[in-house]
Amino acid sequence: MITGFIRGQRLTLVSPTLAAGTWHSVEARFVFETADWDGYTKFAHFRPGDGGEERILALGEDGSSAVTPDLYAGDWSVWIHGDALADGEVTARMTTETASLTVKETGSEDPLPLPPTYGEQVLALAIALKEQAAEAVREGSEESLRRVGALLSDCEAAVERSLAASREAVDLRLAENEAAVLAAAGVLRNRKDGSLIPVWAGSEAEFGASEQESGTICLVDVL
Repeated sequence: MITGFIRGQRLTLVSPTLAAGTWHSVEARFVFETADWDGYTKFAHFRPGDGGEERILALGEDGSSAVTPDLYAGDWSVWIHGDALADGEVTARMTTETASLTVKETGSEDPLPLPPTYGEQVLALAIALKEQAAEAVREGSEESLRRVGALLSDCEAAVERSLAASREAVDLRLAENEAAVLAAAGVLRNRKDGSLIPVWAGSEAEFGASEQESGTICLVDVL
């Protein structure tokens, strides 16, 4: 577990060795040792040193996050911010200094960094847009109000994109599962009309000697 201790605005991290490619396994928790953070809605930021996308995790009352910070290899900067809210507006903010966190290369010869989950991406964008919208409202000008409307539209568009990407991933997984199930059942799907065709995967001699249902094809003939 990644553990952070916050005293005032000072952040100290305690972490085991972290390797890239870890997924939903290493949790993060932050202990707020001083009362000046009481009443704030708190967020943990994990910013990659290579300029990639920052992970932003919402923290619960106990300082833990429901989402694990799945990180790729490299150096990361970690910091905390808290918002005091009144009637949906940010009225005060508390931040910490940054602390360094290093994630080592995994044992794989070709490690693939895990991207943020769809939920993490939407959460990070929503938090960023919320902060920009709150700042615009505080300005109170007509231009700032127009910016709020544009920010909300951007947020809605981002959610739609994430949902579409999620649906694509689900559809692909269903198609892969269906193909595996059909192969195990000894049938093929007719690409022309979507119907199922029983197949015989044995030898041609066995196929001729067997009593197959009408419409069954022999894969030996096809291949």
